[in-house]
Amino acid sequence: MDAIAVLKRDHEEVERLFRQFEKLTERAHRSKQKIVMKIIRELAIHAAVEEMLFYPAVRTAAMKATCAPSRKPRTRSSSRSRSTTW
Repeated sequence: MDAIAVLKRDHEEVERLFRQFEKLTERAHRSKQKIVMKIIRELAIHAAVEEMLFYPAVRTAAMKATCAPSRKPRTRSSSRSRSTTW
């Protein structure tokens, strides 16, 4: 599974947990606590995947895009390319 797929799955799981949390009544303290602990764990894993896999890959791709040589052929300046004798 690639990093983007993992991150998308994490987003879906955390959203599911938040929906589950919101359905609980104010008296469901233990259930809420369990869900909060799961959310914290999922967000910690999510952050680790971003830091270790996703952000470095984005930085590398950005560096390649900005540092890559131009694919256009170099052209000389018009003043240099013209012959002085016509």
